[in-house]
Amino acid sequence: MRDPRCLPGRDAAGRAEGITSLNDRLRSRFHFTVPSGWVNDPYGVTWFDGRYQLFFQFNPTAPQWTARMCWGQTESPDLLRWSAPRIALAPGPDLGCWSGAVVVDGGRPTIVYTSVSDDNWDRGRIMMATGDASFGAWIKEPAAVLEPPPGRDVLHFRDPYLWRTDDGWSMVVGAGLEPATGAVLGYTSSDLRNWEYRGVVCSRPADLTESVWTGSVWECPQLFELDGAWVLVVSVAHQGLTRHVAYSVGDFDGSTFTPVRWHRLLHGDSSYATTTFIDAAGRRCALSWSREDGPVEGREWAGALSAPLVLRRDGDRVLGAPHPDVDGLRTAISTEAGIVRLGSAPFRRGPVEAQSDVVLAGSLSPADELDVALLQGTGPVLTLALSGDTLTLRRPGRPDEQMPLGVAPDGGFELRLLLDAGIAEVFTPGGAAGVRIIPAAPIGELVLTVRQGQPTVERLVVYGMRATVGAASPGPRRPGSS
Repeated sequence: MRDPRCLPGRDAAGRAEGITSLNDRLRSRFHFTVPSGWVNDPYGVTWFDGRYQLFFQFNPTAPQWTARMCWGQTESPDLLRWSAPRIALAPGPDLGCWSGAVVVDGGRPTIVYTSVSDDNWDRGRIMMATGDASFGAWIKEPAAVLEPPPGRDVLHFRDPYLWRTDDGWSMVVGAGLEPATGAVLGYTSSDLRNWEYRGVVCSRPADLTESVWTGSVWECPQLFELDGAWVLVVSVAHQGLTRHVAYSVGDFDGSTFTPVRWHRLLHGDSSYATTTFIDAAGRRCALSWSREDGPVEGREWAGALSAPLVLRRDGDRVLGAPHPDVDGLRTAISTEAGIVRLGSAPFRRGPVEAQSDVVLAGSLSPADELDVALLQGTGPVLTLALSGDTLTLRRPGRPDEQMPLGVAPDGGFELRLLLDAGIAEVFTPGGAAGVRIIPAAPIGELVLTVRQGQPTVERLVVYGMRATVGAASPGPRRPGSS
């Protein structure tokens, strides 16, 4: 029997009202999350008829993952003010409706998703559902359009990603092959229903570790063109655990992708399941799942999505920066400073609110070391340690995470820190990172401490950020409502 709490079209906001407050110190205010339940992989972000549609993995019944996942759905005019979440797809005879993609064919939206069953969660089937022009009512098609290919040792098969071609459609599906090899499998179709297997698009054994380790299973593959080159993005899994997001720039001849060099797309231990999409201005953008860091006992919700990013290519590197829509959430400047020649005494500035956008620029010589700490309560909840061309993220009780700082040839550096309750995202010219923090107080301060040398601060600005969670524009009607 289908779980009555997981029915298509049910508004998922009401259940948490009066139970979970938006004043919860861990709940994000401008990163998408749900009033109650569990959120993971985002996908299917589509700009259509003046609004964005967003889909995501959703368990509306509890703040924990389950194999019996639904497709959540929300919409927004600007990638930030999302409507109350609702359920687009729910399990029927299958165990769960897992990740996939959304395309628009002849003005009609189509969901392409992974269906899993009790006998084998790892080897999914690719199924479809069609919607109306309002993205409101979804009807599942009864038969699978794809099964794992025969004749290969395919241990994992899930997460389709599609794009239109001159001849019809192309699809890639994430996979894990025997022995211990992450892979992406390719398909083509002229009509979205009948698919021809084109073989392994790209693969890499788990025992190869040069530049970046890519594990034994590739989830949520994204294959797209960016600034004149092809890019393959995969979410790396291994031995049942989700790890990180990797990518390579390379060549794609329509059947095979040849990587140049693998890199981390997002540093830190929070970001996973990155999806890419085209925004209203035609830019290649990305959203990721922001994973929880620790237990969620006593809460009605778990999981959030990252800030939306705009991607650009620099040689064989892909870099992400906050989408311009994020800038529109800035409110008043809470603190700022001009040129500061740091000395032996710590340089302190505040207040820094739980929802803040911090911009810091200055200069570092190769021998300089500078700590930028966010203090809340009695101690730091996050420290950005700058040394040479490396930025190290430090949190109490957690392993250090490193990312490139991207110092300019003249020694100039800049960084941007988005803070939203328990989410911290760092952006530099060298990369991006996402981590979870445990806020100790609603208001904090920044403390800059010189560890070595004579670094200089040229600009420090801290903006407040407007809340969007709980303040979204009205959502779509439920199917069947008048």
